[in-house]
Amino acid sequence: MSIKVWAKIKLPYILRLEREEVYDIELPIDNEFSFFKVIFFPNIDSIDNTNYSTKYQESSCNYVEIEAILKRFDCFNYPILKTTIYKLFDVPKKDMIEIFKLINKKLNTFLMELSKITNMFWIEEIALNPISGVIGTRTDFAFVEPETVIGNARSYLTIDDNYMEETMLEEITPLNNNILESFRNGNYILKLIWHNYLNKATKAMYSSEYEEFIIYCAISAESFIKQIVNVANREDVVLDKLIEAGKNQMVHTYYKIILKYLFGKSLIEVEEVLHKNLIDIFTLRNEIMHRGYLDETSFKKVGIQELNFEQAEIYLSRLNRAIAVCLEIFTGEFRDI
Repeated sequence: MSIKVWAKIKLPYILRLEREEVYDIELPIDNEFSFFKVIFFPNIDSIDNTNYSTKYQESSCNYVEIEAILKRFDCFNYPILKTTIYKLFDVPKKDMIEIFKLINKKLNTFLMELSKITNMFWIEEIALNPISGVIGTRTDFAFVEPETVIGNARSYLTIDDNYMEETMLEEITPLNNNILESFRNGNYILKLIWHNYLNKATKAMYSSEYEEFIIYCAISAESFIKQIVNVANREDVVLDKLIEAGKNQMVHTYYKIILKYLFGKSLIEVEEVLHKNLIDIFTLRNEIMHRGYLDETSFKKVGIQELNFEQAEIYLSRLNRAIAVCLEIFTGEFRDI
């Protein structure tokens, strides 16, 4: 058996249409999908003709619908969520993540090829991930029997793109006057390049962009520890030689040897698992840089089966912990970095 997914996805960009009409395409079947249809809907009267010249009066599309039948997921393995005009199945989050990951890959591959032909350009791919509401900008979707005809009358679930909806609420500090007062007093110097890339890594994780996630984690870890060393600002021949000798072993050189040399303690002495976590991140980063992709061979090098959301969350949590531990190693003047 199999399962059909219907999804209406709001795009994070617009597509130009030749005419104000519905366009659709059935993509070729493959090992995962026995059916995959993409439908492009025009935005009716999206352009006010009185304010634009004829040159800018093209029709546009800012949402698509997907109908896809997946081979290896059986709808009858799941309980019925509710029955309205058709049966909706309650697919658990683990399977939902896998399903949308497969849809994400096929859809974005198609859209990437489409952009080459049309010369349309968009900065970000569609992010399809039901974790914390990160599915494009908004997605309505339903899991139904394969034979179900999706008509105009629809019953579905909705997920909006809101990172703060469910993510790590216990770790969030609500905005208050004391925090704002710190800015008024000039206590913050906003030069945290490493923190910017830590945020980029977090976004990439929730958008299922795992190669970008690894690259951003590595940039954050490297820029953080190098900023710490630069703040130390020591005229030291030994330090210069250590930096020069360790260019190809960043984690070992900076987080172990240089930390120990400058501050008397290394990350591996405090929490070895955090040191290993950094090595894993840089190993995967090197795989991306030198081979151009990650695969099973890459994952075996760091002792994981695949790079999914759960594994990325572990990497990110341990990276945050490593940064916190390193800040504790330094004296007070370094903690405001």
